[in-house]
Amino acid sequence: MESIIKLLPEFLANQIAAGEVVQRPESVIKELVENAIDAGATSIAVVIHQAGKSLMHIIDNGKGMSPEDLPLAIKRHATSKIASVDDLHRIMTLGFRGEALASISAVALLEIRSKQSNQDIGYRLLAEPLKPETIEPFHCDKGTQVIVKNLFFNVPARKKFLRSTITEFRHISETMIKFALARPDIRFSFSDEKSAIIDVHPESLQERIRSLCGNAIADALHELHFERDGIILNGYVGNPSTAQHTRGNQYLFLNGRAIVSRSLNFAISQVYEPFIAKNTFPFFVINISVNPESVDVNIHPQKHEVKFDNERALFSIIQEATLKALNTAHDIPVITSPEFIAQQPFASFGNNNELVNRVTGEIISPSSSKNTSGSSSDFRQQIPSSKHSEWNSKKPFISQQEISAYEALFGKNSTQDNDVTTPLFTPEEQSLSVSQIHNSYIVYQSADGLYIIDQHNAHVRILYDKAIQSLTREKNTQELLFPVTVPLTTTEKMLAEELYENLLDFGFSFSFDNNTVIITAVPSHVPHGKEEQELKKLLAHIEEDISSAQLDAQRKIALAYARSHAISSGTVLSQEEMKAIVHEVEKMGKKPINPYGKPIMMSISLEDFIRTFRN
Repeated sequence: MESIIKLLPEFLANQIAAGEVVQRPESVIKELVENAIDAGATSIAVVIHQAGKSLMHIIDNGKGMSPEDLPLAIKRHATSKIASVDDLHRIMTLGFRGEALASISAVALLEIRSKQSNQDIGYRLLAEPLKPETIEPFHCDKGTQVIVKNLFFNVPARKKFLRSTITEFRHISETMIKFALARPDIRFSFSDEKSAIIDVHPESLQERIRSLCGNAIADALHELHFERDGIILNGYVGNPSTAQHTRGNQYLFLNGRAIVSRSLNFAISQVYEPFIAKNTFPFFVINISVNPESVDVNIHPQKHEVKFDNERALFSIIQEATLKALNTAHDIPVITSPEFIAQQPFASFGNNNELVNRVTGEIISPSSSKNTSGSSSDFRQQIPSSKHSEWNSKKPFISQQEISAYEALFGKNSTQDNDVTTPLFTPEEQSLSVSQIHNSYIVYQSADGLYIIDQHNAHVRILYDKAIQSLTREKNTQELLFPVTVPLTTTEKMLAEELYENLLDFGFSFSFDNNTVIITAVPSHVPHGKEEQELKKLLAHIEEDISSAQLDAQRKIALAYARSHAISSGTVLSQEEMKAIVHEVEKMGKKPINPYGKPIMMSISLEDFIRTFRN
């Protein structure tokens, strides 16, 4: 009987492994830079063309390889870093699987040049899929150079799913920044065919942060050092003013390896929770040093995620370390235990819209709580409240500036410029009875049943539609009396360059000057003094939203604007605010969805009620 189970050819096995290890050009850069660090390099240069799609060239001054090592280096499971099972339980090197070069050589043209310090001449290996490799003497400097050309040329399906050149470039840039922050003792340079993007020399971690993240953040840092139970934490945390609307400026390392840990990120953010705006995230660069036997770094193909023996203890330690760093700097009041930090520091108090700070016990009146409930002017400016003098008299904390900003961006409800206006609500809507459940859902009845609206999804859709209209019509811009100079990170600058024309359509006007932009005009909804914050917030949301990668530039901007300004679940709304949302949602059709495809509204028919209670 013929066997149905067969051993895979080595080349096919390599291609399957490449699917896990090599997902995009950034994956190749990450694996090869890790190898360079493990080889003891003190200087690493990365040069790419077309965001690595056509060429990646990694140069290091590490210990190099012998001519006997070169052919073994591209074999599967060949490594200089693991020799026994015991080694697998105490991994200190960044690379160890022995699959990177084998996987790369299965999906690209590979060239390796290497020379050891005791050799008079180096050697070069040339490898091409399905062809035998060749090795020859080659004049080169001490260390190793790896050249990768035409990534995925023989796997068109994989190549098809690569993102735009600028998107792939951003992924590489972010990875290089992580390497540079993890190892400030190493020189890193990174460039494309146009210019040098990063070139940092050995320096202290704080100066490395200054080089990569700018003076504003570097000047607002507090050193963190903490030891307990064999765990050592070192790095810097930013004061509350460094909080941004995305997690792009949060860097966590384990024994020098960049990791992703939602739990530990939350532990740090929870310390800041009472002192920063809702849905913002503080800056930090923290390295965790632990016994390698107490952590498993082998649970993820790209080694991004790790598993700790006692993550709960580490959670508590990292919180205490952050508290200590901020308390020493007098950025927050002394709190005896992280357990006392409120999950939601502000809560509704009574029926008069007062708030209570659950950390301090302070009761805050509506006139001073404009931004604490989470709704902020970002939502209230979307309701044309100038049309309702009665409501305005009850809500004095809504400024005329916010009203004007709404009308400038989204247009007036009246076609006339005099005081005669068209009411926002019809008489039926004005008498509509609406209520809010769990401060997240709006409930109202109609003649045919009951309707429930998700307030966050609804507001995202409302703002998205308005932003699309603003982008496709004549732009609403306010010129600045004095230009505003804004420093940008590498990633922010690349995004601004990519979306330049579309940002102009949205209402921004700016020019580039090295790593800064000079803003001369902003969309009309942007308050005075918030020009930098608004641009950076918009860019940050575009960068973070992976789901928007397939959208065109206009829709990316509209979606980022909607996400950054939409009210969140848990926000207390007034009757007028709820009616305004109902008013907008009813224009969207029977089954409205938000830009992510999530439902906005559900309904329960009167017939279903009758059937349920009478059967």
